[in-house]
Amino acid sequence: MHGPSWRDSVVSFEMRLVDVQAPNGVKPADLTCFDMRPSANVCVVSLLCALGGPQVAELELAMSLYQRGQFAGSALARLVVIVSEYEF
Repeated sequence: MHGPSWRDSVVSFEMRLVDVQAPNGVKPADLTCFDMRPSANVCVVSLLCALGGPQVAELELAMSLYQRGQFAGSALARLVVIVSEYEF
């Protein structure tokens, strides 16, 4: 996610795991499987561990924008990770 690069703006990011759907016998993804690397006005989300399938994990990445010390807006991204039952 990329925020504005104005000189007088500050951007903060938050990530949370919204939902995981995995059948019995499949270890569901948790937040420790994902990494959030914010730097200045950009945030990169990475997968840290191998996920067994099938499962669907839904993450939410929120960005809050502050300009001249006051709240100026926000953006929300939903990331859906779909893991197949089969290896390719």
